[in-house]
Amino acid sequence: MPCARQCRLSGACSCREPDADSAVYPTTASAPEVLASYCKRCVVLNGRVLFLGLIMLALAGCSHLGGGKLGGAAETGQASYYADKFEQRKTANGERYRHDALTAAHRTLPFGTRVQVTNLDNGRSVVVRINDRGPFVRGRVIDLSKSAFTRIGQVSSGLLPVKVVVLSLPPR
Repeated sequence: MPCARQCRLSGACSCREPDADSAVYPTTASAPEVLASYCKRCVVLNGRVLFLGLIMLALAGCSHLGGGKLGGAAETGQASYYADKFEQRKTANGERYRHDALTAAHRTLPFGTRVQVTNLDNGRSVVVRINDRGPFVRGRVIDLSKSAFTRIGQVSSGLLPVKVVVLSLPPR
């Protein structure tokens, strides 16, 4: 006799496993009793569906703009600046890089996001707009235009310890 237990996913068990007990279990059963009310195939199927559901939920939670960086979120690390050889080259959003503009590159923030970058050594800060991707060097959190970098520190230093705070995300 095929399994006659009710599968909560499909309404009826489609497996061919023999089943001596087809009693309906109460809805107030504990987890082990609920699992016992399913045949092995239904438990595996429900487990797979649950696993896929959790994966989809996790991915959906990671998909919002900014990779988790909302207004007021802060990040610390090293800031570098664009070398002069990048002048007039296209950035990731299609604009031409200009060393006199207050722009920056960030790995995950959406283009158009405005951030405040503060030099942790001297407290000076500058507001820049994200228009490129990078930096792709461990420990660096932002690449600043030369103009933005000189407002908060000396170009001769090359790197600055900074705190990056998101001020506003771009309009959708």
